[in-house]
Amino acid sequence: MQINLLFNKDEWGRASLTGTIAVSEPCHTLIYATYKGDVWWAKSASALSEISYSALYHHVHDGEKRQVIVNCGVTLQNFVMPSGYDPLHSCVVDITLLTPNTLYACREHELGIILLPKSATKSMRNKIWKLKDVLMTDALLPFSDELSHGRTGHRTK
Repeated sequence: MQINLLFNKDEWGRASLTGTIAVSEPCHTLIYATYKGDVWWAKSASALSEISYSALYHHVHDGEKRQVIVNCGVTLQNFVMPSGYDPLHSCVVDITLLTPNTLYACREHELGIILLPKSATKSMRNKIWKLKDVLMTDALLPFSDELSHGRTGHRTK
């Protein structure tokens, strides 16, 4: 499957990427943002068949940093990095289920998503879910902690 990420830059200089992912089976999402090996992540509460994705690169008050706000059934908003990594154009990205997928990358910064069919997850309390142990693959191992507990987090390298 693919997502067509549309680029926009508004009159305040904020860059954004937006798109919709259509899947045949409702999926949970784990979204992540990286900078120099650090990972910020968040997991959706609900499994959806049509998943809206948006990433906004917003100026922080001093102008030398950017806050990146990602929405995809959950909001990732505590990610701040230096300026100079904003997207510059639209793109089409292939997405594979149960695999970390890079949606945007610029040098040591990356935005990504992992789509997990609802049947691949086990529900816990408070709409928190985890990946079923038998479905853990080598590709998912770097995200094993994120896929096994919690709703949001930050991991340093």
